[in-house]
This record gives sequence, structure tokens and C-alpha cells, in this order.
Amino acid sequence: MLDFKDEDEALTPDSITLYAGWDMSGVIGDVDGDGDPNTFDAVGPGGITGCAVAEELGIGVNESYNLLLDLDCVGGVDDIRIQVKNNAVLRLYNNVSTTIPGAEYAVSGDKLEIRIPNYQDLLSDLETASDPCDARFRFSANAGFDGVAEDISASFLLALQPSISVDMDPPTQAVCAGSTAHWTITVTNNGLCVLNHITVVDVLGAGLSYLSSNYGPNSVVDETVTWVFTDYNLPPGESLVVTLNATTQSPCASPSLTNDVSATGVHVSPCLPQETPAPTSNDTDEASVTCRDLPSCEISGDDHTSFPSTEIYTSTVAEPFTRQWSISSTPPGICSTTDPLTGSAISVNYTGAGVCTLSLTVRDPLDPDV
Repeated sequence: MLDFKDEDEALTPDSITLYAGWDMSGVIGDVDGDGDPNTFDAVGPGGITGCAVAEELGIGVNESYNLLLDLDCVGGVDDIRIQVKNNAVLRLYNNVSTTIPGAEYAVSGDKLEIRIPNYQDLLSDLETASDPCDARFRFSANAGFDGVAEDISASFLLALQPSISVDMDPPTQAVCAGSTAHWTITVTNNGLCVLNHITVVDVLGAGLSYLSSNYGPNSVVDETVTWVFTDYNLPPGESLVVTLNATTQSPCASPSLTNDVSATGVHVSPCLPQETPAPTSNDTDEASVTCRDLPSCEISGDDHTSFPSTEIYTSTVAEPFTRQWSISSTPPGICSTTDPLTGSAISVNYTGAGVCTLSLTVRDPLDPDV
């Protein structure tokens, strides 16, 4: 078993712990077969003499329990091995044996369990390119001399599923009709397996149309936008970020618009038999858009008048939109007002001949740029 998450289920690819165990037919450490791992009996089981030549306390120098690893699933199962021998846990690579820091083992009768912290460090300097998700294992129990204590298991695959998460931000936003909604789509490898291929599919709801993104999509069909990242090889804990911009219809198709995204990650394992489907992981997220139609900015009032006179001009713009009136003239000073410039109506005093320009600026408090 590989443990690569903390108590909060957060990924810890830099702190992977390997647990493995042996369930033997005899007593662990009992090379001579007398039923006691700490005593020596030169006469083995059934009165056979000469099978054992020595017996040390516990798991001694004349015996070993091995976990053999094939990390690229090519050739034999012995790229590297983890060994319990002489009451220590060792790493064997290229015929060099080193103690594994922090490694532990425990024995109970016919059962042996090992705990290997920082398993990823055991793979870091290998000539064979390795992914912690890909391996074949074999267990063995060996004596330093031939006899009934030796055995080796059939090989089996390490079976770990990839994992992917997708997050769309912001989850909610308010935009005006005819303007642009923006999202950041973050795809994260939250598992232990490299994600070799990634597909992101975004389905824009009715009333939204694809505008642009930082990665050119592979296809845009109706309002379904698809990005395919082949051989992206996203490592554990890393993220792929896609930005997406979409326009709203004017007027709004609906007061509430939707956007749904899904991400699929594929891990290509060299250890799977041919024609076996590659393991995949999928995740989804959604976001919503509040669409607001812009009000009419028409101004009602007399646009031809004499002077001196006062005319009243009105607008139908209502809350929550804000209003800001402004007045200018050619020549300057022939028209003015003493009314507030933010009301629904304004009185203009004309005192001379010329052209007076009355303007109304309307803003959406939820989107000040509109």
C-alpha cells in the first residue's frame, strides 16, 4: 500500500509511505525450521541435517525478506529491491546495499510488515525512468543456504488510479447584456500518477457565446468548447490553467446563465497488458452568471426652445443603475442648472442663443465599467 495523503486528504507527493507485508507458512526469521527464530538446530524439519548452518536473533545475516520492484515493467522484476536482513531495512541497487533512513519492520509469528517513509526518494536516482504509480512487485524469503526456507511469489501489479480536479473561478459573477464574462479554469493533478493526457470540455449555457481563451481550443461546436492536451504529462500536485472569455447576448437570454466544465486525465502505464484501457479520472465544476439588461438611456424634453426659458428633461433609468447629468454649451454659459445631477429629471435654464448639449451617463453599480 502507498500512503500519499495527509490527515486532511491533501496530496503529499514528496512524502510517500510504502507499507508491505509477508504472510509466511513458517515463523518469520526461523531459518532452521525449529519453530524459534532465535535458536539454532542443525537438524532441520523431518530430521534433515545440513540445511541450516547458523541462526541469529530475529532476522539475521543468513536470511532475508525481499520486495523486488520492476519500475518500467520491462525485463525481470528486479530494478531495485527492499530487503529486511540482519535486523535492518535496506535498499539494494546496482549491487550496493544501503540502510533506508526511518524504515521500520515488525514481526508477529508468521507475519512481517515493513514501513518505508519517503518511498519516492528510493526511486529518485534510478537509471530506469519511474512513476510511483507504475511497478510490478515480487516477494521473496531467502536463506543464505539452500533449504526449505526459500520461496518467491508470483509478480503482481501495483494498482493505483489517477486523480484529477477542476475548479472554475469565479463561481458566480454579474455582467450586463452584451458584455464579457471571464473564468479561470484550474485543472490539478491531485493524485500520485502523472496525467499524460488531459481533456477539458466547457459547455456554455444558452445566452453565452465563446469569445477567446489562452489556449486555442481543438473544437468549438455550438457552445461546447474542447481543449485536448496530448502528452502534457502533468506531474502530481501541479496544475494546468485555462482562461475563458464568453460574451452575453443583448438583451439577456435569461437573468441566470450557466457554464459547466469537465476535465478528464489519462495515465498511460507501461505495466498494463496491451489493449487494456488506460486508467482515467474525471471531475466537474459549474459556474453561474447573472445577466442584467441595460436600461434605455433616452432623454425626454424639448430640444428646440427660446430664451430666457426653463425646460425639464426626464429619463426612465431606474435603480439600481446610477445617473449622472452633464451640461455644456457653445458659446459657454448660455444654459445651466441648479438641480442635483443624479436625479431622474433635471431643469435647464436657457439665457442665450447657441447650442446647449445635455448628456446622461448611466452606470451599473455591479459592473462600474459598464
